[in-house]
Amino acid sequence: MRTSTHARAYHHLTVDGHMNMPRGLDIPEGMGGLMGGMRTLHYFSLPETGVGQPRRLYLKCETYGIFRSTISAKEEESSRALGMQTRQMRSGDTRESIMHCMSLATVFTRRGNSVGNRKETTPDVILKAMQDAQSALRGAGLNDQATMLGKNVKDGGIRYLVNNLISVLESVPDNAQARQVGDRLMEVVAEYANSGQRTGEAASRMGNEVMLEPEEVL
Repeated sequence: MRTSTHARAYHHLTVDGHMNMPRGLDIPEGMGGLMGGMRTLHYFSLPETGVGQPRRLYLKCETYGIFRSTISAKEEESSRALGMQTRQMRSGDTRESIMHCMSLATVFTRRGNSVGNRKETTPDVILKAMQDAQSALRGAGLNDQATMLGKNVKDGGIRYLVNNLISVLESVPDNAQARQVGDRLMEVVAEYANSGQRTGEAASRMGNEVMLEPEEVL
């Protein structure tokens, strides 16, 4: 087990008394790996927000993992649960890290918005709707709210955007223009989340990942 740089927008949230650092499990070459030829499993929590977004367990498989990262020793220590151990570097990690970096060259071909693409990155249509909403807020003289709306959305996805929108509306509770902007933005979110055979609550989604409810896996 090791720390992972995945989903940075969620790293510094507190879950179960410690920093919410994603973890990576690397299957050494020769052990058969995971399904589909994958050899790395990332997992982390999407914390409950208190605004209708339940806590979620996020799982992601990759062909290669990367042991060395930009996570500091202090962050790693702050993320440890009681008794948790993380592995040391082992033979083969350097090669795996290089292969992982090379595999990122395909990221531009995998960021599409087609139904079959299950990337968790924030969809282009949502980013465009957010930018339109920010422009509308600035036009209404709500510059601070426009900045607030976009915080961590690129890495945090729809879930972060919905949280930010709630904060924006709470900061200007009597502003009719802000409410109109929010309504238009949520229409786009709902339309996206409910199209293309996507399941699950729209506000709990990051991007185009597969979302399963507890009753579907128990």
